[in-house]
Amino acid sequence: MTIGAMQVGFALSTFLFGITTVQLHFYLRHFPDDSKSLKALAGIVWLAELGHHFSLWHFLYWLLVTNFANGRALEGSSPISIPSSIFFMSFVGITVQGFFALRLWRVTKRTEVFCVLIGLIVTRFSLSIAIAIKCCHGPFGDNPV
Repeated sequence: MTIGAMQVGFALSTFLFGITTVQLHFYLRHFPDDSKSLKALAGIVWLAELGHHFSLWHFLYWLLVTNFANGRALEGSSPISIPSSIFFMSFVGITVQGFFALRLWRVTKRTEVFCVLIGLIVTRFSLSIAIAIKCCHGPFGDNPV
């Protein structure tokens, strides 16, 4: 992994998060008749994206500022930002995919498709949480964060 590519990726991520923020503002301003629960869902997803974004930037700061020129830092315990970014990403995934599965069920009324989709969503979320736990105890060291 090169540090330059990671910095470019984080910069692009910041740009795209700005677009997401503008989209949320546009949605809240131009669709006042939508239900409060739908608006709350959009806000919750945005907050989780914000948490994911902060976690990624914390990791970048930890790697490039706090541990500058210390390649052995990755051998020790990981910063909390790694598993927290995985959690936020997983939360956004389960929320958005669950919403779309519910919309599909409302349109088609096919319960078997809905159950399969929910099973896949829960499986993905569970595996993501397992990966976050592994990051705390596995490749970065044996010390829990």
